[in-house]
Amino acid sequence: MLSKKGLDDVGMAANFFIAHEALRNQYEDDLTLVVERWLENKANWFTFNSWRVLDLAAEIGLTEKNLEQLQAMVLRLVELLDLSEDGEVPEFNESEEHVAREFKLDTAKYRISRYAGFLVRAAVGAYGRLPPDVLIKFLHFDLANSSPGKEIMDVYRGMPSELIDDELETVRDAWDPTICSGDGV
Repeated sequence: MLSKKGLDDVGMAANFFIAHEALRNQYEDDLTLVVERWLENKANWFTFNSWRVLDLAAEIGLTEKNLEQLQAMVLRLVELLDLSEDGEVPEFNESEEHVAREFKLDTAKYRISRYAGFLVRAAVGAYGRLPPDVLIKFLHFDLANSSPGKEIMDVYRGMPSELIDDELETVRDAWDPTICSGDGV
């Protein structure tokens, strides 16, 4: 269906198929394979294209491989956030060059939260199939100004409050005086 060159344009192709249900249904098997193949390359993660591809995957139905890829993306963002909140510049692998470019600790939380916002729609679409301990990780990101951030609230309403409370204990508060003064964690 798509050539090797076509993989470069996968974000725009995803937009097309998201907008055209009949064609999306007609090419569902091909689209599923293209989505999986495209997300295998970690250099494609945390880009406009990955956001659109994940939305397409949610429309056609996330495969087990998509779920694994989505889970790995969420957990990597949490890892990057934790390191940056500890004042450490993360070690980026070669496939994350686009994330590492101009990475600064003072803006890391906002940048990482923006990347996380792009994953929310797929995560919400995976509710019931993605482990709750992965879905709950979105609490670490500042998604207040993101419409997908509001969508995950419905997911949290269906989760045990103890799970949410336990995770909130691990979330760092930007307004905590010990963090603001640099004396804290």
